Amino acid sequence: MKNDFISARQEILSLLSSRPNEDFYINELIRITGRYPNSIQTALKKLTKDQLITSTSVGNKKFYRISKKAGMEVKQYLPPDTSFNWIKVINREGAYAFSMTVCLSNRDQLKKLYNTSMPTYWYNSLTHGLYYNSSELNSLGMNIAQKLERDSTFAQKDIALCTKLCNTLLQEAKRIPNLNLTKLNNSELKSILEKFYRMYMMLFPFLTSPFAIERYFEQKIRERVSDERQLETLLSPISTVDQEMIDVLNLASHIKQHGMDAEFEKKLTDHWQTYCWLTMFSINANPLPRDYFLNEAKNILEKIPNSEEEANKLKNEDKKRQQMLKNTLQEMNARTTLKQQVYFLQKYITLRTFRKNIICQSHYYHMPLLYEIASRLELSNVDIKFLTYEEILHGLSGQKSHNELKKRAKARQSGWAVLVWQEKISEITCTAKILKAMEQYRIVQPQKARAKLIQGTIACRGKIVGRVKIIHKISELGKIEKGDILVTKMTTPDFVVAMSRCGGIVTDEGGVTCHAAIVSREMNVPCLIATGHATSTLKDNDIVELDAHSGVVRMIETTITDAKVKQIHGKGIYAGKITGRAVVVRDVSDFPKVQKGDILITSQTTPDYLSCLYRINGLIVDEDSITSHAVLYAKALKIPTIMGTRNARDIIMDGEKIEALRS
Repeated sequence: MKNDFISARQEILSLLSSRPNEDFYINELIRITGRYPNSIQTALKKLTKDQLITSTSVGNKKFYRISKKAGMEVKQYLPPDTSFNWIKVINREGAYAFSMTVCLSNRDQLKKLYNTSMPTYWYNSLTHGLYYNSSELNSLGMNIAQKLERDSTFAQKDIALCTKLCNTLLQEAKRIPNLNLTKLNNSELKSILEKFYRMYMMLFPFLTSPFAIERYFEQKIRERVSDERQLETLLSPISTVDQEMIDVLNLASHIKQHGMDAEFEKKLTDHWQTYCWLTMFSINANPLPRDYFLNEAKNILEKIPNSEEEANKLKNEDKKRQQMLKNTLQEMNARTTLKQQVYFLQKYITLRTFRKNIICQSHYYHMPLLYEIASRLELSNVDIKFLTYEEILHGLSGQKSHNELKKRAKARQSGWAVLVWQEKISEITCTAKILKAMEQYRIVQPQKARAKLIQGTIACRGKIVGRVKIIHKISELGKIEKGDILVTKMTTPDFVVAMSRCGGIVTDEGGVTCHAAIVSREMNVPCLIATGHATSTLKDNDIVELDAHSGVVRMIETTITDAKVKQIHGKGIYAGKITGRAVVVRDVSDFPKVQKGDILITSQTTPDYLSCLYRINGLIVDEDSITSHAVLYAKALKIPTIMGTRNARDIIMDGEKIEALRS
């Protein structure tokens, strides 16, 4: 994939200056950039002549690196747009249509509201990493800050508009399941989807802008207040009650008073139908089953003696926090400006949860429409989830054929990425091309991680991208989940059940007749043996490509840490000291792993985490945001919590005994 936006000289210079201690052979530069050999050769000659790069000959090969003398002169050759200043915002699974809508909104809709756009973006389905350009995020923040400074009513109007758009979208989405979709013709289905998509798109700027707005208000409040006790009161969410939390507490109360009678069964069904959408921030997710909420109520009964009192206590504590905030502002003799800033920050905190819930509900309620359209276009329910809304609309109007849509959906199912560069949106499919783009556009791991390429003997051919699980002993086999890549010294018959779940196998030892080789061929699971050092090179939860055609394991995403790390630091949210078993939760499918008394480790929490939170004794969250659900639930449920750890879920292993301390 050639970079059409910068010259060969600029691209080579950008690459070499970003990795000043590395040497590059010309073939490597051709591979990374995707440019023609003549173009690279001409660029190298020019850069050498200008003394911006140097070369070293080893045998008949010549290697290039950035010149030590180049210094600041390099910058004048690189236009600002060639700066690969990526920042990972979050890791979260997203559907293809959702990601494309984010891109279009960042490019077109943000300008209408905030007079700026986000012309750079990266998301891929392999690691679920969402990246923005750091400078552009800061620019968005400055633009919004200027609007907030110039117009005292801007925040209020912004909140009101977001709320109105949320309600309008939900109202339209809720209408869809009540329609007799099978009786409508394609043109009528197209009109319904067009209306939904138009409202859906209008809401998306409000998924990007909070990164800037919330930081703005927090910064302004900190500039005016230095007392830490006062700051904690002003910045902490005053509303920690989630309606699903109250409703499930009432369900638990009914069980305690009346048992699981007919009335309870009806209430449980109503509750399930009201909240089954909680997991559906991505349309790839499934609604929560009825039993999930039954288990949630049972978990509460185990932890809370009187759930009715708990519900009332949560409501009363909300009122106490509101009064404490009011009293603190009075004690400070706060000026009107500070009061407004605190007020709007609290509004935005509430808005975050509201906005996410609207997206989840809208996804849930419009799924019958997508499935009906899939049937009309002779696509599967899986295929339709790998198409953009524009593609689906073009299918309904006859502008795109069934075969074309089917081909696109199938290509994306093996891995996809979306790149926005200088406002041009590009789609990338297949693992090899995604990895190449990540390297070409510097969306790569540090040098130490890039060096992790492991070679071995092919036992069963195939190729897969997956999450590494290191197995040192039989008792660890339970952590292997469907699709994981099992990495171990050697396998034995005890491994067979776990091997049936995994997506690939890598061993340190073995020959072509070893246990791993024989079983992998029987199960047709990609397998590499005799790597020598896979167990010592890789770590749990590394994301790798196992290429059992070429005989290599390539690193896609890892966390570079000191092997001697004994402590992980973060920001304390609720005080306490606890010791327990660590359980890493990446999504709702991990919830059954969580047992009573565990310490839950995750990237972020959402409302569907509630049932787990009633089971645990401690919470560690990598996300660092004062408006997150982690803050809300930690204080509401009084769970010792640390947040802002950044990569705890990649460092701490499932089942490991740890101590969490927030003094």
